[in-house]
Amino acid sequence: MRQSRFSEEEIVNILKEGQSTSKLDDVLKKYSISRGTYYKWQSSYGGLEVTALKRLKQLETKNRKLKEMYVKACLEKTILQEAIAGKL
Repeated sequence: MRQSRFSEEEIVNILKEGQSTSKLDDVLKKYSISRGTYYKWQSSYGGLEVTALKRLKQLETKNRKLKEMYVKACLEKTILQEAIAGKL
């Protein structure tokens, strides 16, 4: 997937600016984005504050690490069970 030239914090700020002004076209021209991109961002990031977005990213990172730890523990358990079964 193509990486955006805007950070997530910038996207949230652009959405706020778009909501606060009466002319959305001016905001779109200012940042050189299409109307489709704006509405796609709005469906993904609409209603989020920058602090909530940062917290969401922290939770996603922590969740990914916990999943990796769980997979590693399951793999170790399976290896140990196979080793015990092979000795009996």
